[in-house]
Amino acid sequence: MDALLETHGLRREYGTLVAVEAADLCIKGGQVVGLIGPNGAGKTTLLRMLATLLVPTDGTAKITGYDARTHSTEIRQRIGFMPDFFNLYSDLTLTETLVFFADAYGVPETEIPQRVRETLETVDLAEKSSEMVRNLSRGMTQRMGLATLLVRDPQVLLLDEPASGLDPLARRQLRDILKRLQSQGRAVIVSSHILPELEGFCTDMIVMDHGRIVVSGSVGEVARQISSVRSFSIGVKDPAVDLQLVFAPFAEVDAQREESGLWLIQVGDAAFDESELVKTLVEAGVRVTKFAECRQGIEDVFMMVSGQPKQSGAHEEGAQ
Repeated sequence: MDALLETHGLRREYGTLVAVEAADLCIKGGQVVGLIGPNGAGKTTLLRMLATLLVPTDGTAKITGYDARTHSTEIRQRIGFMPDFFNLYSDLTLTETLVFFADAYGVPETEIPQRVRETLETVDLAEKSSEMVRNLSRGMTQRMGLATLLVRDPQVLLLDEPASGLDPLARRQLRDILKRLQSQGRAVIVSSHILPELEGFCTDMIVMDHGRIVVSGSVGEVARQISSVRSFSIGVKDPAVDLQLVFAPFAEVDAQREESGLWLIQVGDAAFDESELVKTLVEAGVRVTKFAECRQGIEDVFMMVSGQPKQSGAHEEGAQ
């Protein structure tokens, strides 16, 4: 599949400040990319260039097959950009709002009623179609903002902090909608600093810091690029057992008891066979109650990129 969004050396300067430096991207349909970084990292500037709202100082961007410098009109007809703050007409119903946006975006008049119905269903607001916008909750307003983009069926979605200020239920609803858009083959970039909320639906991630893309790729690929350390959570029947002594013969294995009573085992060699851990435990007569590899999630990866200490309580998989 051809890339829906591709950039080479994309750069934006504000006087002497380099807000985005040499950004190279290649995003295809069906990818949901988490754009992660601290405030001031350049995330919003990058999204605004991709939305053709800012002209790059240097570099190229091709979106849905069109050059961002010379075909901004064609690009805007095929993408949807939702900034972190946006306004809707409070005295319109949800249906009236989407009819307005569909007409403004040039959707054929005969297609508008069906587009509006399908869009409201996509964002789970069909039952609120006659409700006034001013009566919507914060979460519903965010979904309605997304609906104003979807009503014209964009191929690429650029969402700047869409989960900001939402309660856990509203974030989960937004996450479910983004999963749905992924299954439809759209390309989505989601900017966020609420890292755990990107778990479970992002296929890829881009980490930015000081205007530069520090690392990018699938979540697993990024984790492997950053660190070869593998972690395992092990529970033992006898609390007096000391796994530091059990694994002492292995220089590449570090064992630490956690406050929960479980042991966190970190292996510094990516080629180390985990079966060696099991074999060592069995030969030492350790009665194991839990053995699970701790996978690195998006937040773990971000902490490593930022040079922050890794937090305990990593995500676990493959418990046996």
